[in-house]
Amino acid sequence: MTITTSLIQILIAFAGILVSIAVYIAGQKLYNRFKIDLLTPNIFSIVTIVLLMLLFRVDYSYYKPAANSINFFLKPAVVILALPLYRRLPHLMQNKVAILTGIMSGILVSSMSLVFLTLVMNYDLMMIISLLPKCITTPMGIEVSTTMGAIVPITVLSILVTGISGTVMAKTLLRLGRITNPIAKGVAIGTSSHVLGTSKALEIGETEGAISSLSLAIAGLVSVFYLPLVAYLLRFFI
Repeated sequence: MTITTSLIQILIAFAGILVSIAVYIAGQKLYNRFKIDLLTPNIFSIVTIVLLMLLFRVDYSYYKPAANSINFFLKPAVVILALPLYRRLPHLMQNKVAILTGIMSGILVSSMSLVFLTLVMNYDLMMIISLLPKCITTPMGIEVSTTMGAIVPITVLSILVTGISGTVMAKTLLRLGRITNPIAKGVAIGTSSHVLGTSKALEIGETEGAISSLSLAIAGLVSVFYLPLVAYLLRFFI
């Protein structure tokens, strides 16, 4: 009985992975054809899989083994971002002051603007703290959220929404801001919209992708120490 149950679970997980891959490939083909940001494979996959689960009334518990299997490979997959970083390393070192200044400014503005807006909208303390890690990668965000005693699902949702927003709006905002420097583009995208945004930065250019991957890594490391301090101060003053 145990062997049969385990086999069924493996088959369900395998089926979920195949569906996820198929949907992602379909999204990639649609995006390559129409070049519409909302059809970016990451966004298309999320929306399509949710709709399929709702349409066929599939409980998330059936898809969770597939999701866990995919998540297992996400962390090592991030290492691939080091390749464009290595290729542009001399260029990065020549601009290290500007890059670090941009990253630190982005972290500060992100956290302070979030605190200000949530206080204006009368959010409670726990909600504010849970939203603070919105601009860093999911693995780091979960750890930071746990450390701060925040609500982890809200943190994960805020990270997802931030990444999708960055993916969809990056090109438009850069164009409206008349930002043409590849380094500035990479810093802005990587600091504000982590891995999902970095996939868009890589599409824009190799330099942008390299800087974005560097920015998300540094922003994540700094945020691990900085955000718990902000949360502590908020608890003290609010």
